[in-house]
Amino acid sequence: MFLTTGMTTFDSVLKLIGLIILFIIIIFATYFTSRFIGRFQNNQMQKGNFKVIESYRITQGKYLQIIKVSSKYFVIALGKDEITFITQLEEDEILLKDDITFKETKFSEYLSDFMKRKKDTNHTTDDKG
Repeated sequence: MFLTTGMTTFDSVLKLIGLIILFIIIIFATYFTSRFIGRFQNNQMQKGNFKVIESYRITQGKYLQIIKVSSKYFVIALGKDEITFITQLEEDEILLKDDITFKETKFSEYLSDFMKRKKDTNHTTDDKG
């Protein structure tokens, strides 16, 4: 109670509005800073000779990775404290994600398929009873 003594409702509302504006400024600053850092890191990775093509998690802290160094592809195993060379791959052995085509399915198609299945299961249970 002693914190609010001498403070009018108008002063409290002004403080609240000021805090909300400060919060919004902090959120925007965080957003734009993270975008800037992300672009910077992405540009640095694209300019180099090293590129991670694919990564596969085996267990906690252990991964298999296909990496491209200059124009050659390698499979390496990554552990907590070690990196192990497994093999070198030829370019024709690599299936790049750009080469994989995905069928673009809209949510409405999933929903109509779900509703159709739901209706079919309801008719099946009604016929048995």
